[in-house]
Amino acid sequence: MESGNMNYSNRTQPTLKIPHSLLSKNITVYRGGPESKTGKLMDVKPDYLVIYADNKIIYYRSEHIKSITEDSKTNAVQTNNAQEENPFFYQEDNFLSLLTNFLNKKIQIDQGGPDSKQGKLLEVGSDYLVLSTDDDGIVYYYLPHIKSIMELESNENDGEEDSVESSTWVMEEKTEDPVMTNFLRGSDFNHLCSLLTHNWVSINRKGPEALEGIFVDNSEGFFTLANNQELYRINPFHVRNISIGPKGAMKQQQNNNQQEEQTDNIMDESSSENFPVTSSITSGQRESSGIWGESEDRESSENRSTSRGRRTSRRRSTSSSSNRTSRRRRTSSSNRTSRRRRTSSSNRTSRRRRTSSSNRTSRRRRTSSSYRTSRRRRTSSSNRTNRRRRSSRRRNRRTSSSSSRTTRRLESIVRSVSYDWRPLS
Repeated sequence: MESGNMNYSNRTQPTLKIPHSLLSKNITVYRGGPESKTGKLMDVKPDYLVIYADNKIIYYRSEHIKSITEDSKTNAVQTNNAQEENPFFYQEDNFLSLLTNFLNKKIQIDQGGPDSKQGKLLEVGSDYLVLSTDDDGIVYYYLPHIKSIMELESNENDGEEDSVESSTWVMEEKTEDPVMTNFLRGSDFNHLCSLLTHNWVSINRKGPEALEGIFVDNSEGFFTLANNQELYRINPFHVRNISIGPKGAMKQQQNNNQQEEQTDNIMDESSSENFPVTSSITSGQRESSGIWGESEDRESSENRSTSRGRRTSRRRSTSSSSNRTSRRRRTSSSNRTSRRRRTSSSNRTSRRRRTSSSNRTSRRRRTSSSYRTSRRRRTSSSNRTNRRRRSSRRRNRRTSSSSSRTTRRLESIVRSVSYDWRPLS
């Protein structure tokens, strides 16, 4: 990776050329999104433009502007108006030199999105800037990824008054937070990141490309981060910003300090309540022994009364405890007897049910067996009679057939003997 100045200045990405005819006209930068703003075009430079929108001066980088929309109706009405607003804004040759005007001032990077941040500008490098934030501490921004910048808490007076007030505000902030002046410096953003080796870093603020881990190596054209069992290799150009420590560590530390201060204050208040200041006693009061004797007698009588009250309370507690134990025993004995009665009654009912069910089953079996035997006997007798009848019929048939046979035989014999056969009468 080459030096940051070469990287930032010699970029081949085409920029949108804004015509100077749009000066002092109302335009809309971007078609939508958090960076889209509608306002008056105040100035046009080779790599940035100035817009006055919502009573604020916003400096847009021309490299990131995708579209500009002009409203012809509002511009036509604006030309007829005699009064025009002329707010103060900085004019520099390029965006890098413009940033030097915001040193030790509170600014906002980008108008929205995952990497938008507010803080105090501490340093402007060749291709990076250093921002002091409330929640993440020191954040190092890579300059090619910054879309816009806006100054916060600035007055709309002349430039000299603004510079004086801003300088006093910066001095106050320096006295309030001197720790924020401790930050790293490098020749470019790549060299700055190499100084963070073996430190826990957070790359990019939010979004799917936000990462955290230990910065392991800066070689072979990649940044290497280690987080648990994973190793991340990141293209250095796509690192929009980087900071030391986990995200929100500064805010968490401030909350912890506030909690510790609150607990210390609570402990101090409790200690002052437990140890009140005693009133001083004069020498005249000490000399009056009668008063001291009366106070001693009162204390002794109070002690006796307290001891008596303790005894009575003990007796009452013992009597109440004995009554409780007796009540518990009575209730337990009554519960036992009731349980026994319930179990005996339930056993009796179960026995009765069992006996009744057994008797019923035995009766059913007996009746069924007797009914079966009677049926068998009836069927057997009927079968016997039927058999006898059939056998007698067969016998009769046999006898009749035998007699007919004998008669036929006799007739044949007679026919053979005499031709003058006559049937027997």
